[in-house]
Amino acid sequence: MADNIPNLAWMANADGWIYWYNKKWYDYTGTSPEQMEGWGWQSVHDPVGLPRVVERWKESIATGHPFEMVFPLKGADGRFRQFLTRVLPVTDNEAKIIQWFGSNTDITQQKKIEEALKESEQRFRDTVKQAPVGITILRGKDFIVEMANDAYMLLIDRKVTEFVGKPLFESLPEVEKSVHALLDSVLNTGVPFHGNELPIPVNRYGKQQIYYFDFLYYPLKDEDGKISGIIVTVTEVSEKVTTRKKIEQSEERYQNLIYSSPSAIGILYGEDLIITIANDAIVEIVGKGKEIMGKPYFEALPELVEQGYKEIFAKVYKTGVPFNGVETPLNILQNGKMELKYYNFLLYPQKNINGDIDGIGIIATEVTSQAVLNKQIQESEKRFRLLADSMPQHIWTSDPEGNLNYYNQSVMDYSGLTLEQINKDGWIQIVHPDDKEANIKEWINAVTTGKDFLFEHRFRKHDSEYRWQLSRARPQKDESGKIKMWVGTSTDIQEQKTF
Repeated sequence: MADNIPNLAWMANADGWIYWYNKKWYDYTGTSPEQMEGWGWQSVHDPVGLPRVVERWKESIATGHPFEMVFPLKGADGRFRQFLTRVLPVTDNEAKIIQWFGSNTDITQQKKIEEALKESEQRFRDTVKQAPVGITILRGKDFIVEMANDAYMLLIDRKVTEFVGKPLFESLPEVEKSVHALLDSVLNTGVPFHGNELPIPVNRYGKQQIYYFDFLYYPLKDEDGKISGIIVTVTEVSEKVTTRKKIEQSEERYQNLIYSSPSAIGILYGEDLIITIANDAIVEIVGKGKEIMGKPYFEALPELVEQGYKEIFAKVYKTGVPFNGVETPLNILQNGKMELKYYNFLLYPQKNINGDIDGIGIIATEVTSQAVLNKQIQESEKRFRLLADSMPQHIWTSDPEGNLNYYNQSVMDYSGLTLEQINKDGWIQIVHPDDKEANIKEWINAVTTGKDFLFEHRFRKHDSEYRWQLSRARPQKDESGKIKMWVGTSTDIQEQKTF
């Protein structure tokens, strides 16, 4: 059974001499028992961090305290992966340590997920920073300014040091009467507010006067679903409003991861799946105490029946085919309270000496935090798309080689094409025939040199009309200066071209 533990595991004498490893240790490290016996494990450690590991291990041996540490271990392929190592002392009836049990859990993927989340958040902020519309993020009931992009700072004629980190109305007292109630409503109700061509007094360029803005107030929620702030997108439309009013009065528009193992291990016997072995971890998961021992599994956990797990267990018992669940949601009654948790688990058939299946083994690890991280990544991507789709401009992105891989809803609305049609025949299909060659040349030059892309060209509208667009794209780079992606916008300048 020890070789079914999903982690690397080993046992040592009281003096730290390791005398046993499970199969997964040898599979991962590509070593042999002769190489690993005693203190041979040092050969698979990073030489830089090895002295500290040895020091900590000797401290535990001397004091009898449990050992816990994160460090890299070298695999059979020569690559290092990060492991969380825990070692517990095993004592006799007189509390004397007779051996140690250790396990190494691979947490490399969790590290990668955390990094992916960080990159996703950074992409969101990079997009906000270079967006052509004004964007700011406000936090708390005092609407503390968390960030504001260059376009927003231009709209309010303020310096970053005068605005970011301070309450909104301390920096812009003149707008409080117009927008305070609106912000309070979004913060308290969670209902977004779209403002169209609203007259707002702003003190800029040395004087205060009324300017017109289109904007969206959208609630920001934390992990608990509590509204913690508001993201504001603003476009000044003063010139448009003023011009239209001179012509005629019309309506306003725009919208706006057995016993000492950290893994949960259980053995279920017979077709009734009687709980015969359950380590502390699985007892904790079940949340009903050790009274579950000797009971049929689904009598102890009836809440799993309606979630379809009884059929899954039955199939493993009847077919002998293991079932592997990854980040599987489980609603389970723990300590009298229904909880939603996420688990990686393996159901595998237990066989007797005749080779007949007579039970099921369970190995499970809670990965709620990892699953939440994945959801956060998805939510971050969702916020990015929400932001892009709330903008009137065409927003698009490409990979470092210049291949476009995202378009906001505005592109589809304007062209009348579906995403499938654009992906199939390419974005160049909506560019005016007379502009295509120069367009392709300029784009290739930008992608090749890494310089900003700036080009005026005509796009075909869904009604076959061509309208002039000003397209801009900037490369988004990592800390080493390598281009990670391009973010571009296309803005309608038909009126400027024909005015």
